[in-house]
Amino acid sequence: MFRYGITIFLGAFLVFQVQPIISRAILPWFGGSPSVWTTCMLFFQVMLVAGYGYTHFVSKKLSARNFVIVHFSLLAIALIFLPITPSETWKPTAGEGPTLRLLMLLLVTISLPYLVLSASSPVLQSWFHQQHKKTPYRLFALSNLGSLLGLLTYPFLVEPALTVRYQSIFWSFSFALYAVCFAWCGSAFLKKPKLKKEEMKAKARGKKQQIEESQTTSEPTPPKEWIPWIILPACASLLLLAITNQISQNIAVVPFLWILPLSLYLISFIICFDRARWYKRSIWGALFLLSIGTVLIARIIGMPMIMQVAAYSTFLFSACMLCHGELARIKPPPEKLTLYFLLISIGGALGGLCVSVIAPMLFNDFWELHLGILFTAIVLAFFLFSEKRTQKGINSHLPTIGWFIAILAMGIFLWHDFSNRTRSNIEQLRNFYGTLSVKEENVGLETEKRILFHGDIVHGMQYTSSNRRNHPTTYYGLKSGLNYAIRRHPKRSVREADPVNFTPMRIGVVGLGVGTAAIYGLPEDVMRFYEIDPDVKTVAEKHFTYLENSLAELEFDIGDARTLLENQAPQNLDVLIVDAFSGDAIPVHLITAEAFQLYLNHLNDKGVLAFHVSNKFLDLKPLLLGLTQQAKRAIGRISSEEDTTHGAFEAEWILVANDPGFFDDKEVIKALRPFPKYEDYIVWTDDYSNLLKVLY
Repeated sequence: MFRYGITIFLGAFLVFQVQPIISRAILPWFGGSPSVWTTCMLFFQVMLVAGYGYTHFVSKKLSARNFVIVHFSLLAIALIFLPITPSETWKPTAGEGPTLRLLMLLLVTISLPYLVLSASSPVLQSWFHQQHKKTPYRLFALSNLGSLLGLLTYPFLVEPALTVRYQSIFWSFSFALYAVCFAWCGSAFLKKPKLKKEEMKAKARGKKQQIEESQTTSEPTPPKEWIPWIILPACASLLLLAITNQISQNIAVVPFLWILPLSLYLISFIICFDRARWYKRSIWGALFLLSIGTVLIARIIGMPMIMQVAAYSTFLFSACMLCHGELARIKPPPEKLTLYFLLISIGGALGGLCVSVIAPMLFNDFWELHLGILFTAIVLAFFLFSEKRTQKGINSHLPTIGWFIAILAMGIFLWHDFSNRTRSNIEQLRNFYGTLSVKEENVGLETEKRILFHGDIVHGMQYTSSNRRNHPTTYYGLKSGLNYAIRRHPKRSVREADPVNFTPMRIGVVGLGVGTAAIYGLPEDVMRFYEIDPDVKTVAEKHFTYLENSLAELEFDIGDARTLLENQAPQNLDVLIVDAFSGDAIPVHLITAEAFQLYLNHLNDKGVLAFHVSNKFLDLKPLLLGLTQQAKRAIGRISSEEDTTHGAFEAEWILVANDPGFFDDKEVIKALRPFPKYEDYIVWTDDYSNLLKVLY
């Protein structure tokens, strides 16, 4: 057990460790979108199917000796892929669909090592059973424990301690260690007595029953028995990704929050396959119904963020316990183990396919969560209540009746939630970067306004009345740092003093929103916007008038700002506004030392960098202090309060100036606020970052 256990554990650990390692390396290339993670999840689920399929079909066609040789050969070939550092030639270009390119990048970079590792658990469990005639399913629980630890150790141990390059090297050495452990198991397996000799000895002793049972279990499994092995893991996988999207994009894009749903998913596997007595239908069924009610309350009435996360997490865990508990309850004899695991992986991949590929094509919001809840409840009802009952009468049907009444109530409440969320929508869009919705609020003639939401987070607002539509709102109000960066710039001061003889300003803006910043432009000024999501530009031009009413000449570059700026000649900008952190997510690649120097290269001698860092969960001030200190530039902080009369939000801006004299302006001096005291400043690079250090 130890030999097989340590190898299975290490293989599963590496399977889940490589996922955040490779995702971290390529995340900057795709704009830091949370969809990068869900797309990677889909790829890894499909490769898991490939690994399990390889195990099932090759083990049936080859002898044990030849199978060991083939697998060792694949291990040797997989070493060519090391270290697992993606080539920069796979960086997406502007206007290109990111999903297909991301999948191709992963296929070229990590496919074979991942396939070999994903095959580890079913291969070794099958060998263990053949060699020792013991049930291998506890090794499956151990495999999921390794997966869980591989997932959890990355953000809290690996990422804070190692650069991206050394993470790859660490993983590569661990892969080599896995190959050694696999050789240990393979050599021991080949030394076992041949199966035919065992059968002959059993027959000589008169143990015909043992042979008959072995022959019975080797009979082909009817396809109708495949259905639960596919549909139950599909439901769990669908809910996993749908709830991950809901939590990490709509509730709060908190670093590491995507780990929580996946950890609960893995823990349910560990519990259900380690001990049968740990799965109690009545307990988990009751918790499932109760948690659904809590989720519905959270969606319709609303709850604080922590309570919403707790509600969704409890629901996911109870649903996974029911799905995986029923899956473990109907597990086949170990002789059919490879087929069993293959079909489980197919189910998981189907759930991921529904969320990552099919749902974005069919829905303009995350409605797969609603359908997933209803579908899972119906599927579980079939498995929980389809068995024959010894008890007769109406009492025997009460649990079934109650369950389906609950399903009916779910449908009604979810439809109400759908209607409520779409009632005031002018337009709703969904793509790789998330969901965009434009809502209109009518609270009297003077306060009528349109709001752009990315998920549930405001990304811009404009009053519609003619006398207020050009008023800057949200984080761009007249007391915001953006106002001071532009209006107190020396060029603007000269222009106000001499409106005839002046030099127009060149302003760059990373992050378009609804185009509010454009209202600060004057005739002959040039403002260039960098926006990764093409739908944002479409919405800003269609439903808001900031861009249309701007007096400046406007230019637009669609794509990741970092990539675009790297490929452009110095822009000689007077002001560069970096507003990529206000949505509570943080594209790390836009706030590293290399990115900071890139911004400075595009500024002129009097240029000002304006960072919008309003954030509920991250304190980016010590990071910007460290970057500014390293670059030897002047820095100031402007924090403005909420002003509901003018539609201004509480906003935090950090200004960095090439010329320290910018902070001698009297108006700027009045607006400046002192920085909090920090023990250490922080500097991130493209190769190293640690989000733990900037969490509030």
